Amino acid sequence: GGRLDAAAQAALRAGRLKDVEALGMAEFAATRGLAIVGKGTPPWAVADIVRIMSAIDIDAYRAMVDVIVSADLMGDAPLIRVPALVIAGADDVVAPEPLCRRIAAALPEPAFRLLPGIGHYLPIEDPDRLAEVTGPFLS
Repeated sequence: GGRLDAAAQAALRAGRLKDVEALGMAEFAATRGLAIVGKGTPPWAVADIVRIMSAIDIDAYRAMVDVIVSADLMGDAPLIRVPALVIAGADDVVAPEPLCRRIAAALPEPAFRLLPGIGHYLPIEDPDRLAEVTGPFLS
């Protein structure tokens, strides 16, 4: 497994929430949204991402962070009994390539795709590439 101990979970949670608590969701989205997209993301997509992030309820964001910091992805991945595809954006600083490769490798049937020029919001950054990658996998 890979579950963090309570102290490490608390530290990671505090780090993930520090900026959002200080700035509020709208300002956090305006600054963080720009940092987590791929280098070639069109301006309209960046604006959509910032708008979506700004609309997230802060309590829902806190709950999402709690789920992330308490998860045991490496321990749970081998339990997945259906084909799964891990897709990583090469420019993703939130879920970087090495982490995504580790998750894929922990799956019973590992499948991994790295997409150059993509950050953390693939469905918005390049929905056509998402369809190109997932279409064959799902058929």
